[in-house]
Amino acid sequence: MQRFYDALNANAVDSEEGEYRVFRGKTTAVWNSLDLASPYYHKAMKLLQEMGSIEQIQRGARHVESVLYLHSRPVLSDYLKLDPDAIKSANTERQRVHEITTDARISNIEQNIGGLNIQEVISDHEIRLQQLEARLASQPSKTKQGEVTQ
Repeated sequence: MQRFYDALNANAVDSEEGEYRVFRGKTTAVWNSLDLASPYYHKAMKLLQEMGSIEQIQRGARHVESVLYLHSRPVLSDYLKLDPDAIKSANTERQRVHEITTDARISNIEQNIGGLNIQEVISDHEIRLQQLEARLASQPSKTKQGEVTQ
């Protein structure tokens, strides 16, 4: 996280008041330039914010730059002061959203099939199909001229 903060700081300018530095740009580009693993980007951003090292003023998008206020370089003592539950909250929230989405999808499927037992329906269909095939096989077939053949 310190490497990331230092890279942001290297691309930042002093605020008008001189109390903090202002980074304007693509934070993901800075992260990627350091060859850091992409899956850790959001966690690092969240931790830097929780520690008070950065403040996100504007969240970037494809054609919109991020704006961050850089307050102080992250140090271990700031990290240790964090509430462990606060650190886990991001993962807990993501898991909660996933569970809500999954529950909604399952409810939608249940509603669409109307309480059918799919296994029983397929089994019943297979039995009826076999019975129909057996009946057709036992009946004499007709040719084009109306003759009955066996």
